[in-house]
Amino acid sequence: MHPFASLVGLVPDNCPRVLINMEEVGRFNKPDDVVILGKCDDVVRELCKELGWEKELDDAWEATKDTLEAGEQEPEETAEDEVEKIAKNLEETLNVSTKKQDEEGPSTRSDDSDSATPELVEEDNTSPAQSLNEGKPSL
Repeated sequence: MHPFASLVGLVPDNCPRVLINMEEVGRFNKPDDVVILGKCDDVVRELCKELGWEKELDDAWEATKDTLEAGEQEPEETAEDEVEKIAKNLEETLNVSTKKQDEEGPSTRSDDSDSATPELVEEDNTSPAQSLNEGKPSL
């Protein structure tokens, strides 16, 4: 994910690069590049085990376990949840607006040009050809 993903191209050519990821991404094709596919926690645990650092890793994870659990993300909302939240906020806003108008009473403004009340407009069902022929004698 950018901008982090672009960092891989910024290291000097003689610097070994390591990718730990679920799938191969980017351009890791230099002779010193290392690509390890899998879950990051599992890969790190295996590396620490091979290097004899498993106890240190366990100690570090134990010391931070409460902060990790507190920082877990809540499940993502579905589109339906988001629509429901927006509808509720809109309804609350409209209710507040209606209550405010009820409390203020009828408007005392004399200028109706800014009125938001819709006017009834009759629909003209005549065709353009009928409109052109109105008032002309027929042949």
